[in-house]
Amino acid sequence: MRLTNDTPFPFRVTRDATDELVSLQVRTRVLYASTTVSSPFRRDQAPAAAEPVPWPTLELGSARRDVQVLALGEVRAVGAPFSRRELRLRACGREEGLTVFGPRTWIEDNRGELRPSEPMPTSALPMSWDLAYGGSHQLPPGLIEGMGLPGPSSELAWPSNPGGTGFFRRKEDALGKPLPQIEDPAVPVARWDDRPVAHCWAPLPTRSSLRIEHWIERDGRLGVAGDPEPPPEFDTQAMVSRRMRFPLVPGDTVELTGWTSEPIVAVVPGAPFVWHARAGERAASFSPRLTHLVLLPNAESFLCFYETEVHVPLVRHWVREASQRMSEPTARGVD
Repeated sequence: MRLTNDTPFPFRVTRDATDELVSLQVRTRVLYASTTVSSPFRRDQAPAAAEPVPWPTLELGSARRDVQVLALGEVRAVGAPFSRRELRLRACGREEGLTVFGPRTWIEDNRGELRPSEPMPTSALPMSWDLAYGGSHQLPPGLIEGMGLPGPSSELAWPSNPGGTGFFRRKEDALGKPLPQIEDPAVPVARWDDRPVAHCWAPLPTRSSLRIEHWIERDGRLGVAGDPEPPPEFDTQAMVSRRMRFPLVPGDTVELTGWTSEPIVAVVPGAPFVWHARAGERAASFSPRLTHLVLLPNAESFLCFYETEVHVPLVRHWVREASQRMSEPTARGVD
């Protein structure tokens, strides 16, 4: 089967086949300029080998509701360094917030209690799960706490973010150690033994339990009672937590404030391409669906990841071909 790309937009393909059909799941990446009026795609489309952000995992047959929204880069000082900054992301009538801090540590007050130190000024802070609440600790072999039975060495990790900062088993372990620098403003860390759910706008870590939170029932069981099939929003490799999914449609705006001196605005565009497939005398077109929108505030740009399912009949001796082409009309401006 021959695949061609008649657009400047890179794509990746996962292929499957039955006795009668070839199925392609195509993930296409488009770089847009962020403006307050419209969002033209940029001329400098990075090739597929370039990785400004990880490509979302391709899952044949997976269905997703809404669009996963992320933000990547560094929160930078405007003029003087900052100790604290409030970030707000607004879309579809909802608002999500983050508070970012300069470096802090746990210090002891005159009553022997631990409290956060004042944040140190910083000139840049990366949007990274490493700086959100979480962490892990290696436990040596010995008696298992609470059971009194011998056990091997093991790892104790905060499930939503094992690579994060601020999770401690004991008070003495926390003294002088860092606090998270990225927090949910609704649940700030005030005590060394606070246990908030980690929150960040970068892609979820591979080991994060939040990747499957959308498929966990309230009683903690996986799946839907009495239904062996995944729910409609099932995605075994979710890039963001459930909170960062929005029912975006073309023309909607995503606004980010606090990251830079001016708001960052992304106007959700319509897909600038379409897929065409042909097998023998049969031909069909397939429309893409927006699945991820990634804000890149430092570059005044954003990325859109589109997913297209292409199906081509599998008939002996028929020539099969599929191509990604610019949608019509394509008279939109480019940056």
